[in-house]
Amino acid sequence: LERPALDAIYAHEISHDQLRHGRKGGEMKDVTDWIGGVLGTFSGDEATTATLQQWSGKLVLPSYTRTQELEADRNGVLILQRLGYDSAGTVMCRMLAALRSEAGESGGGFFSDHPALSERVRTIHHADNSRASGTAVDCG
Repeated sequence: LERPALDAIYAHEISHDQLRHGRKGGEMKDVTDWIGGVLGTFSGDEATTATLQQWSGKLVLPSYTRTQELEADRNGVLILQRLGYDSAGTVMCRMLAALRSEAGESGGGFFSDHPALSERVRTIHHADNSRASGTAVDCG
């Protein structure tokens, strides 16, 4: 990947940390572990309890939510601006569009924790073009 695309990926991932998305997930894990533990007490078996805790976490707690992914994209654009990219929205948009052309449309399904790549591109495009910066986003 070219440097701007890598910067966009890093900016997105750093945004998850800045926005404390992982911590929110960790707090939810405590809840899902508790639910699994309560369900497991009826079995009386530690292995079953551990399995129920794992399953309840997977059913209830995706890595990040769709909303968090879109937040990380938008915050990633701000990071790219601070790095000096004049058209930060375009950089983020083009990275997502390139990912879509390489991997196909991903995310957006009923059980998916990521929005569809086309939705992410549209969100960045509309958010950046609605700003008064006067710089149109080219999502290529």
